[in-house]
Amino acid sequence: MVKKKKPKERRKSPRTQILADVTFVHENMSHNGQMVNASGGGAFIETRKPPEVDSVIKIKSSFPGMDHTSTVFGRVAWRRTVGDSNGPAGVGIEFVEEGRRTNMDPA
Repeated sequence: MVKKKKPKERRKSPRTQILADVTFVHENMSHNGQMVNASGGGAFIETRKPPEVDSVIKIKSSFPGMDHTSTVFGRVAWRRTVGDSNGPAGVGIEFVEEGRRTNMDPA
């Protein structure tokens, strides 16, 4: 039996499990999802409508225990579609600066 090597960890900071409802804007359309984990550099958002890789999205979320909504921008680093055997549909997001945004609604 051949043992598979684990992929090299590319995160610069540890991942934290969270559950936060999010709304993200892609190509002027709003979509819903749930952020299930995050690190200092990115997050995984479960969604049945994952945007294409390299899309930049505007993410609005309200975390448990917070009384305000936060907004961040992210680039889709990878995606899984509905029915993928590797896990739930969604996107791996790399956080980006607001100035790098494209393909979304105006500020």
